[in-house]
Amino acid sequence: MFLIILFWIIILWLLFVFFFPQFYFCELVISFLPYICAVSWTLFILSFVFRKKKYFNKVFPLFILLFGLVFFLYSRKYWAFYTWEWFSWDFWNKEWLDILYSNILFKTKNYDELKQWISENDTDMVLMVEYTDDFNENMWDVLNERYPYSSRVEYSDKYYGNVVFSKYPIKNLTEEIERWKWRYSYFSVNYSGVDYYIYLVHTAAPVSLKHFRMRNNQIQELIWDFAGKTYWENDRVLVIWDFNLSPWSYYYSDLENGLVWMKNMTKKFSRLFTWSLYWLWLLSSHIDQVFVDNNAEIWDIIQVKTPWSDHKWFLIKNFR
Repeated sequence: MFLIILFWIIILWLLFVFFFPQFYFCELVISFLPYICAVSWTLFILSFVFRKKKYFNKVFPLFILLFGLVFFLYSRKYWAFYTWEWFSWDFWNKEWLDILYSNILFKTKNYDELKQWISENDTDMVLMVEYTDDFNENMWDVLNERYPYSSRVEYSDKYYGNVVFSKYPIKNLTEEIERWKWRYSYFSVNYSGVDYYIYLVHTAAPVSLKHFRMRNNQIQELIWDFAGKTYWENDRVLVIWDFNLSPWSYYYSDLENGLVWMKNMTKKFSRLFTWSLYWLWLLSSHIDQVFVDNNAEIWDIIQVKTPWSDHKWFLIKNFR
C-alpha cells in the first residue's frame, strides 16, 4: 500500500509541476527536467516489476498509463529545445572573434589555475562574472599584460560583478543602462571593421522566493533595455550570461520572445549541462545561454570545466 501511495504522490506532483510551471517550487523542479524524464521512465519500468504485488495489480494499468503520460510530456518538452544542428565550419582562416566566458565562482581562490587556463586558450576576449576584488588583486597584472583593455561593473553588496578583458579597444556602454542595485555589462568592440555589441548578464539565483522574483524582474529589465536599442544589419550582437534560467522554465519563453531577431546558439547541442551542485556534481542543469543576432554565425561553442567553479566555460570560436 505504501508503494501505491508513493507512486500516486510522484505522479500528481509531476503533473502539477508540468501544468503550473509559473510557481516558484515548480520552477526549481523543472530546471532539472532531464532527471524527471529519467525518473518517470524508470518508474514506468518498475510498474511492470511490481505488477503482481498485492494491491498493486489492480492499479497497474493506470500507473503504466500515467507514468507513460508524464514521460511523454516532459521528454517532448526536453527535445523541443535542442535541435542537434552542427555548427558551421565553413571557412579555414581565423578572421573573427574568439571569446572565453565563465562564472568563476566568487568563493574560490583559484587564481593561478584561471590565469593558466586563460593563457592556454589565448582568446581575443575574456568575459567573467562573480569577479571579486580578490580576483582583481591577484590576476590584474598578468591579464592586463595580455589584455590591455578592460571594463568592470560591480552590481552586488558583496562587491562582485562582471568583467571583460580584451586585446582590442572596447567602449563601455554600461552607463546607458539605468543605475540600480543590479546592472549587467554592456559594451562594444570594433573588430575588422565590424561593430560587436555584447551584453554580459548575471541574474539572481532563485535560491529563495525573494531571489526568484528578483531574477524575473531582472529578466524583464533586460528585455525593456534591449527593446530600446537600435542596431544596423552589419552589427553583431551577443547576449551571454549565467541567467539562472533553464530553457524549460515558464519564464524562458518571455525572454526568448523579448530578444527579437536573436537566436539561442545552445539549442544546437543535443544536451547541455552548464551548472552543477558543487558538492553533488551529478545534479546539473542548463542555465547558461548564448544568444546572437540572426545574421551572426559561430564556428563552434566548446564547453569546458572551469577550475573549482560550479559552472563551465563557454569557449566561443569565430563569432562573426
